[in-house]
Amino acid sequence: VPAPANGRLLGAATDLVAEIARGVPTATLEVWWTRPASAPVCVNRSIAMMRSPVARVNDGAFAHRVAELLLEGARRVLDGTADTSSTSGDVSDLANAGPLATRAIADRQRAAVPLGVADAVRFVRRRVTGALVARAHSRLWSIGYRRSRDESPHEAFARLSESELLVPPAGTAWADPFPVRHEGVDLLFFEEQQELGRAARLVCAELLDDGRLGTVRPILESVGHVSYPNVFAWQGEWFMVPETASRGVVSLYRATEFPHRWQHECDLLTGIALVDATLLERSGGWLMLATRITADDVALEETVAFWAPTLTGPWQPHTRNPLVSDAYRGRPAGRFLEHEGTLLRPAQDSSVLYGHGLSLQQVLDFTPDRWREVTLAHRTADWAPRLDGVHTFNRSSTLTCIDVARRVPRWPG
Repeated sequence: VPAPANGRLLGAATDLVAEIARGVPTATLEVWWTRPASAPVCVNRSIAMMRSPVARVNDGAFAHRVAELLLEGARRVLDGTADTSSTSGDVSDLANAGPLATRAIADRQRAAVPLGVADAVRFVRRRVTGALVARAHSRLWSIGYRRSRDESPHEAFARLSESELLVPPAGTAWADPFPVRHEGVDLLFFEEQQELGRAARLVCAELLDDGRLGTVRPILESVGHVSYPNVFAWQGEWFMVPETASRGVVSLYRATEFPHRWQHECDLLTGIALVDATLLERSGGWLMLATRITADDVALEETVAFWAPTLTGPWQPHTRNPLVSDAYRGRPAGRFLEHEGTLLRPAQDSSVLYGHGLSLQQVLDFTPDRWREVTLAHRTADWAPRLDGVHTFNRSSTLTCIDVARRVPRWPG
């Protein structure tokens, strides 16, 4: 980093250290670029929830990301790729900030003063209450669906609260639903975790006309933890790119007997741990979006992309990786959607906790050298008691599917 930018980076890092030393229980850290006579621009954001009023973070992603976040902010400023669409909230507190500034947001509000005794008491009480709730409840995922023929993605996204829940057996979690309409039948591909802590497997079931789920049959297991069964048709055959980050590969599977028998076709990428790989075919090649995870299985809040001339590769990284560095929209949440000439993508909001909500993004410009998107809508699972998460949004010609996290008491009564 050139010397002038290096000085700004040091100043921003100093501001960050001051925030942490004060013990601000932040939800996100934001890096901003400020220029005279111009509106401040949020360059990128990362989760930074504090476990206690000391320099110890709750989210491992933040511990891994502090240096990368600031360096990435400096790079985007220097090469002119700062995303001007990623502003958030009141920016008046940045009026007198240096060219590169950081700020920490607590509960989406600026924590502007050091913690006093009363603040510390409230902070400890909130943390203790949260710990007790977490200890008394499990967070289990269920699938929601709604029949939505001839409906735009925007309308479907606005009506998530009307979803019917498919509740799994006790102690089982269902997540990452990918619906498919095949020969007049509605099929659901999804992740099933039969016991918390155990590796998940991929399963498939028919959604019957009366809203019941047919027999749940495994389609991929015994390859470590698998999830996100991204199923799609191409050249008259069915393919699937599941999440296999535990093996450090992105693999392609082909159906030999759709929908229940699949065989490994090839590895698209090796030596890299990616989650939620989402593919799109365009004239001239294929695009893949995904999110990196660290060696200790912590997902970073950023979107990385890869390009390939054909589905089987070779896949090359996008020159602007990461395309998005933002806790509010940095992780894919389902298939790309196309509507009336616009390209949309759902994204996860993990700014408060994993799977907190969803954003619907419109992709304005993308090439192997460019990426630009805007946020059209945002939803959280606030429409029913005990719901505290939603992190997948997928559609077929007849269904809209989501998954929601439910707080379930660990003990009866």
